[in-house]
Amino acid sequence: MNAANKIPIFNFERSETEQVRGTAWRHRGRKYLDCRLFVRKGDRWIATREGITFREHEIQRLQTAAELAIALPVKID
Repeated sequence: MNAANKIPIFNFERSETEQVRGTAWRHRGRKYLDCRLFVRKGDRWIATREGITFREHEIQRLQTAAELAIALPVKID
């Protein structure tokens, strides 16, 4: 897949040396969402093999799962 066809959806830092990035694209009429870990190497961010690509029918399930996780009460001992 050509990187020019990918649309950045989100990008957040986990630490000074790690970022999680999400990109979306279409291929043969279907939607995909890729969530990938990037690490800092000097002044560049490099994609790692750590990540997952969600197919179109899984994206809605991911949204539902995230909403349920946000709504859960957190118990701190």
